[in-house]
Order: sequence, then structure tokens, then C-alpha cells
Amino acid sequence: MEPLVSLPPSPQPLDLNERLVFNGYRVEDERSRAKYVSGQGIHAASKEEVPLALASNHEYMVLQYQILGHLHGRRPQPPDLPPFEPSPFISVFADWASADHEARRRAERGIQNVAVYHIAITGSDMREYGPIVFIFVPEALEWLNYPVPEWIHLDDVGNVYLFVHHIPSRCVRRRLPYWSNCIEPGGDGDEDSYDSQDTGEDWHDAEDNNTHR
Repeated sequence: MEPLVSLPPSPQPLDLNERLVFNGYRVEDERSRAKYVSGQGIHAASKEEVPLALASNHEYMVLQYQILGHLHGRRPQPPDLPPFEPSPFISVFADWASADHEARRRAERGIQNVAVYHIAITGSDMREYGPIVFIFVPEALEWLNYPVPEWIHLDDVGNVYLFVHHIPSRCVRRRLPYWSNCIEPGGDGDEDSYDSQDTGEDWHDAEDNNTHR
């Protein structure tokens, strides 16, 4: 994989000897319902139980509704669907290019407080925080055996993961704000920037086995 040459070194320490379980990027703005909270991490808008065991047909139906509700919230309102409840998921892009493109698109539209959060989860994070659960959208739609509605554009969600309920603060490695007047990532002096110091270390993307929700 290519080095992350587009990003500055990560201020949140990352042990290069650790197994990287997940590497991705989340886009947030003033309208996002899932929010980063300093010292806590990123919280989904809802703590509703997510039936991942799929032990019954009812649980299949609930999970279908939850995932479609979340994807609905990332798109313009479909005319034939009722409003969905707040989502228990947090959208994260699998690659930097998609997150950067989405952040620039939002900033160009004049949306405020646009930022990309770098999410990196290691094996030790999994051991410390317990299972950090995330779902790959295309695989979820496939194993739920649900016909994909026309209003879901797979090009938009083909590299999106849905995290369940929470991403711990330690796994949020860096915040890169985007300014609407210059459409470039930056962040010196930003009030939400991290206090931790740059490590000065370069590292690589995780392998491929690895929003306004």
C-alpha cells in the first residue's frame, strides 16, 4: 500500500509494531448527528440495540431497517419513505481519497465545521475497549439478502463502514478541519485540535480487508 503522503504525522501515538485492525476516515460537519466529543470519542446519535446475532427473522428485519435508515440519512429525502429514527451507526470511509472528496464537497457548499477524523484501531485497542464493532455496507446488504433500493447509490457507500454506537477517543488519531473559504485541510489553532504532540512517524494504510451520519 502507498504511504499516507497526503496527511501530516499522526498526533495520537500509534505503535508501528501493533497489528492494525482498521484504518479509515470519518467526515463530520455542523449537521452531523454522530459527533466527536473530546476525551470520549465519537458517539452515534442513538444507543438503540443492534441485533448482530441475527437469531430470528425479526432480528433480520430490525437490522435491515436500521441499516437502511442510516443510509437514508446520508442521502436526500426519498419521497416514498417516512423519516427514520436517529441511527446507532457511525459512517467511516475506508480510504482517504473518498473522505477528502466528501469533505471538500461539503465545504464548497458552505457547510460549517467540516472536518475529517482519522480512525485507526489496533489489536491492543480491541483488547482494552472490548469488541469495537463495524460493518462493511456492501457485505451487510448482501448477507441481509435485501434488494437495494434505487435511492441507494452503491458508488456512494461501496467503501463505507458502519461502526456500532461508539469509536473510542484513543482510536481517533487526528482531526483535519476544512475551511469553506479555501477548501483545504488545515488546523493550526483550531479549538478541537488535539493537545497531543506529533510522533513524527510515517506509517501505511491497512489492507483492504478492512458521511451526515
